Amino acid sequence: MDASFPEPGERRRHPRVALQAAAAISADGGDTAPASVRDISLGGACLVSERPPPVGTEVDIHVTSGKLRGVRLRAQVIQQRADSVGVRFADAPSLIEAMIQETVLAELSELSAFGALGAEFRCA
Repeated sequence: MDASFPEPGERRRHPRVALQAAAAISADGGDTAPASVRDISLGGACLVSERPPPVGTEVDIHVTSGKLRGVRLRAQVIQQRADSVGVRFADAPSLIEAMIQETVLAELSELSAFGALGAEFRCA
């Protein structure tokens, strides 16, 4: 697992960690597309999908496997690449925020134990 922290000039406020989880993305008024969560932080995530929604789209994300299985999040697409999107979470319920925070802290703790902090991971 890799983690990265905001670089100077970036708008990221939270450390993010790699996460392997299946998910589904539903755009407002659109179809549901399969996706996978590549990384996550308290503020957002990087999702890989064959049909990534465009920037500005409001989406619902349903995590269907992994540590956050069953979590549903509302988000806005803020970055789009050929096969991935960066999303910023809307106001998540405090229980969901706590689950994400717990997952991120557990991964960071594990990385720290192996001296892997500082490794870089980008949504690409």
